[in-house]
Amino acid sequence: MTFRNFANYLQQLEKTSSRNAMVEILARLFKEAEATEIDKIVYLTQGRVAPLYEPVEFQMAEKSVIKSIAKAADLSEEEVTKKYKITGDLGETAQELNLESRIKNLGVIEIFNKLLEITKISGEGSVEKKINLLAEILKESDPVSARFLARIPVDKMRLGFSDMTVL
Repeated sequence: MTFRNFANYLQQLEKTSSRNAMVEILARLFKEAEATEIDKIVYLTQGRVAPLYEPVEFQMAEKSVIKSIAKAADLSEEEVTKKYKITGDLGETAQELNLESRIKNLGVIEIFNKLLEITKISGEGSVEKKINLLAEILKESDPVSARFLARIPVDKMRLGFSDMTVL
């Protein structure tokens, strides 16, 4: 499954307030996904790349994601921060500013692996490396995908459902 298709499901979930409708959307998503993608899809819907019992964290603050968005959109941090103050949502900000993207139809597994790579970066210069890698992912994404990719590292998916809904 392409990440773009996955992001479209996330967008449907975000617009839905009915738990039953959410279950139906998730069921369609899981039915369409390959068996090898299911675990990754579940983690990504939770804004993670590993289960909660594993100490795998992005360690990226909102400011770092703002820098990534700025780099991907070829804008200054100030311009992105100004837009973020208006929208109040990093995802919406990324979606609206994703103007110069070189869209690639990357798969869910490819995106998941790149996000997992961000969590493994450590040591000297790690913050800048994380910012650059996220910017690269955002630059290759369509606007809807960018919306959710900007939210994952800060764990603010805004989808309106819990683990129990997924189960």
